[in-house]
Amino acid sequence: MNSPLRHFTRAQLVLVAVCALAVVACVVAGVWLREGGPAGPSEAVPGAGPHVVQPIKVYVAGAVRAPGVYDLPPGARVEDAVVVAGGLAPGADEGDLNRAAFLADGQRLVIPYAMSSPPATTVGSTVPPPAANLPLPLSLNSATTEQLEALPGIGPVLAARIVARRQEVGGFSQVEDLLQVEGIGSGTLEKVRPYLQP
Repeated sequence: MNSPLRHFTRAQLVLVAVCALAVVACVVAGVWLREGGPAGPSEAVPGAGPHVVQPIKVYVAGAVRAPGVYDLPPGARVEDAVVVAGGLAPGADEGDLNRAAFLADGQRLVIPYAMSSPPATTVGSTVPPPAANLPLPLSLNSATTEQLEALPGIGPVLAARIVARRQEVGGFSQVEDLLQVEGIGSGTLEKVRPYLQP
């Protein structure tokens, strides 16, 4: 019987054998890598470089000596925010203040004034104190026109416009929405911001 391999030269047979061995090697290597072989240089874990810690931004308002937006480290607490804002202002109400509470990025921390101890007007102050009987911070979405009138820079006309705008849009989502009310600019907003919440 004639063997079918008789028609191939020795060089062709060697080439076929080498190709077959190469295929087998590739298959074995693929299985090995799939089952936990070491990762090559192109498989570096993303994010393995030095980690940069981003600060959180917190707006501290109300009964502090220096209201404003401050950068604090992640994991900061209310006590840290009070310290960077210059400490509590005279007349601050600490009754419900949890100094140990954690802060979040973008948070607005309002330190209330005691109802019986409104902040005193200081020389050169641009923000007069609100009325002593106001439940501070005052809610924009539930305050009456009389309560709004008691805020610095807000009279009967602006108070009525705030209530009308509130009814028109279905409520305010943030204090900055007051800029949508005719007659309220950035100056008035900054005067009333420490005493308001949505």
